[in-house]
Amino acid sequence: MSAALLFLWLLLTTPSVADNAPQQDRSDTVPRDLMAILLRGAGPGETFDLRVGPAPAGFPADLLPVGAVIGASAISPSMTTVVGTVPERPETARAAHGARLAAAGWVNSFPAPRGFMTTGPDSSVSVCRGNDFASISLLPRDQGGSYVRISLRPDPRRSCAPRPEVFFNDVAIPALQHPAGTKAYGTRSGGSADTTESSTLIDSPLDAAPLLEHYERQILAAGWTLVGRSASPTVATVARFSLVTARKEQVTAMLTITPVGQARFELSFRVFRLARLEHSRTAGPEGPAYTSPRLLRP
Repeated sequence: MSAALLFLWLLLTTPSVADNAPQQDRSDTVPRDLMAILLRGAGPGETFDLRVGPAPAGFPADLLPVGAVIGASAISPSMTTVVGTVPERPETARAAHGARLAAAGWVNSFPAPRGFMTTGPDSSVSVCRGNDFASISLLPRDQGGSYVRISLRPDPRRSCAPRPEVFFNDVAIPALQHPAGTKAYGTRSGGSADTTESSTLIDSPLDAAPLLEHYERQILAAGWTLVGRSASPTVATVARFSLVTARKEQVTAMLTITPVGQARFELSFRVFRLARLEHSRTAGPEGPAYTSPRLLRP
């Protein structure tokens, strides 16, 4: 059925979220909240079959976060989309699910999000494996936990070709989700082989201390170790983290939260390899010449 007709049917037949609890055993309706997630991005000309219940047979189980309960699927000739719920909040579920995807051979179709997110807690990630391409979204759920929406599109004309990060591809730099109720403005990012930084301006209902705890949990979940904290309510709140790469190189991260107005903060997450001396030799007409050490500042 078309998305427009399906939405009309939904309004006439689907119980509201408040009425959903006594309807859990029914197999012929989809809760309105799940249907709203399912129809995200559905154009007016798209047609698909709606199925209630678990993911259809053959849908890759490793695409589903641990603990996911799938409630409905939309199946078209080119794509299958499933929606459901996950017990954990997006910021918690996302890190664990990323590890699960990697272990199953799924890779990022595009460079993975890093640093402060620009599109809110419902941002999606694209992964691929072989000829299968998937888009996965985790969204906060008012009742607790998360919604999950996964679209799978097999394409025999293409093969999975991951696009890794150019810089710091050996470092787990987390995608930092903002707390509920936060508005972010002007997120920026950039860097080089020795340093990379993400910064943004936010309006938040939280003070600096709980903000620090919120982002700190996500950084620790990515495998970093907390080195220490320093707080000055009128100046800045700072936390330092460390990580040792597979090549035994130590990497440092600094999270800085600076108050710049009423309920407004400037955030910076800076990752850098420890400052090191570079000894370079250049070849000239008279043979190798030694250049004095140059300090690389992160």
